[in-house]
Amino acid sequence: MTHELFNLTGKSIYITGGSSGIGYAVASVMIELGATVIIADIVDASAIATKIGAHYVFCNVADEASVEKSFHDTRKLFNTPLDAIILNAGVGDVGPNITETEQAIIEKITRINQWGVQPHLWRVKLIFLEQLFIQLRKQPLTAW
Repeated sequence: MTHELFNLTGKSIYITGGSSGIGYAVASVMIELGATVIIADIVDASAIATKIGAHYVFCNVADEASVEKSFHDTRKLFNTPLDAIILNAGVGDVGPNITETEQAIIEKITRINQWGVQPHLWRVKLIFLEQLFIQLRKQPLTAW
């Protein structure tokens, strides 16, 4: 599949929850369009990543230390800036209806689907600010 408009050759993309569902579909399409993809997931997605030509790092989005380590591991894999970060991880373990769902499951869903985005947003801001600073340092100083 080649789409001139959506050529992602040379781009690196980090995707949470890329081992299945929407995340897997997004990762697959990004690879088809030429991107280098990191699947960050709590599920061991090594085989899935290999199958579609991606890379895998462990990440529990509900744990800030795990998020930090996943970005560190990504940086070790690639010595290039990330071009995009897709926060896709989520679960839908609710039973037949919410009143019959155990409290522990509701807390897990909230931790992943709602609070799981926050540590990534903080890291994303730092990563892109660092990348901007590096790019600015490479630019010659000009008179104002």
